[in-house]
Amino acid sequence: MRLFGNRRYGRYRSGRISPPAVIGICVAVAILVTVIIGNMLKLWLDEETYNSLMAGEETTTNNPSNDTPSYLRDIHADAFVFGKSSESVWEVFFEASVSINSPTGEVNYVSDVANYFGFPSANQTPLFDGISDLSAVAVYISGVFYPQALTQDGADLLYAATARECALMREFLHAGGSEILLCGISWETVDTTALLSYVEQVKKTTENAPVGIAIPLEVARGEGGWELLGRLSEVCDFFALDLTATDPSVPIETLLTDARYYLEQYDMRVLADEEQEELILAVYAYPDVQIITHYAKSLPPAEEEMAE
Repeated sequence: MRLFGNRRYGRYRSGRISPPAVIGICVAVAILVTVIIGNMLKLWLDEETYNSLMAGEETTTNNPSNDTPSYLRDIHADAFVFGKSSESVWEVFFEASVSINSPTGEVNYVSDVANYFGFPSANQTPLFDGISDLSAVAVYISGVFYPQALTQDGADLLYAATARECALMREFLHAGGSEILLCGISWETVDTTALLSYVEQVKKTTENAPVGIAIPLEVARGEGGWELLGRLSEVCDFFALDLTATDPSVPIETLLTDARYYLEQYDMRVLADEEQEELILAVYAYPDVQIITHYAKSLPPAEEEMAE
């Protein structure tokens, strides 16, 4: 023990620390300070800003109208048709719901993409003119799209039709649209795997813009509804509970009681068409409500003959 003590004394008897030890201490202190500052920044800054700062990138300010996805905000979107004002209970369009196409596939404006692919047009208003006029009063524009590609038989035809529709939705978003809501899906015949692939392709083509799906109440609470919603939630950004085709004989109070669970459980928005004024008034105070343009239901052949 005496010898060991003499060694320690002999090594440090001058009262000085060797240069290698000084360097080691400085490195340790620098690492400790870096870790402390990093932890403090992580507490003070949100994750995106922190990652940008650590990567040496400049923080940029986004357009406020597209900064927050619709599924994270309250939305009361009224129906709007390019070239004319929609007949609706609301007169101020802070948020608007625009139908990109109709349930039968006609595009509700004219555009370069629509002309290139030969989409039939039901409205001669140019897309960019319509968006420009609407943007003067609306801060958020939801594009309602009725997929036609999902009715195609065969993988190649489905792929080709999906690519055309994705190009149309991409153009709408680049013109000033904020999100895409897929409506009018034939749930009785649609292949869920094909639908998931369709949504993934839309997200990829539109540079990961918010994409949601309208789910009829009957589908949500029907057999397999839980599994369907679970699979769709993996690729969709939000859901809308579609009440546009509900039985008009069912009292509004009963309808909303049945719908409330799904609205709350999946943070859905209520979807109604512009002719359902009683329903619209009943859900006016709901956090998320979207009204879509009403399309007259096509009559069966026998009823068409009687109408003539």
